[in-house]
Amino acid sequence: MRRAVIILSGLAALCATLPAIGQNTRFGVEPPRTAGQIQPDPVVGLSDVMILKQWRHIKLWYAAKSDNWDLVNYELQGIASSLNRAAVHYVNIPVDYVVAATKTISDMREAAAARDHARFNRGYGELTTACNSCHAAGGVGFIRIQTPTASPFSDQSY
Repeated sequence: MRRAVIILSGLAALCATLPAIGQNTRFGVEPPRTAGQIQPDPVVGLSDVMILKQWRHIKLWYAAKSDNWDLVNYELQGIASSLNRAAVHYVNIPVDYVVAATKTISDMREAAAARDHARFNRGYGELTTACNSCHAAGGVGFIRIQTPTASPFSDQSY
């Protein structure tokens, strides 16, 4: 019985890693398609995960500007989750940069708990720099993020 549990656990772990096998991080490269062919993509691409993180990066800035610290914490959790998913599920992710960003996120949580705008702003700058450094190390340095200048979320009250 114990041997069966060990074997099943090993198989479950193997199955959990299969979607990431063969996943590349080269943006804009898709497998060839023929006209009218539908190719379902059961695995979310890394760029999709990063776009979600970019939206959260924007919302995070405006939440802090508006003293909505609950939303700040919510967005920080979402960013941390996106980074962890990227590091676990995709190849060629510079994990050292993800670890550095995770420390910055922890510091930003402390700033939010203290409602300290200056400390939060420092952390936000560090997070933005960490993202851009990771992009450069991952070969996509042409993707540069910055502190937002306008919110695309006109439908949300911060």
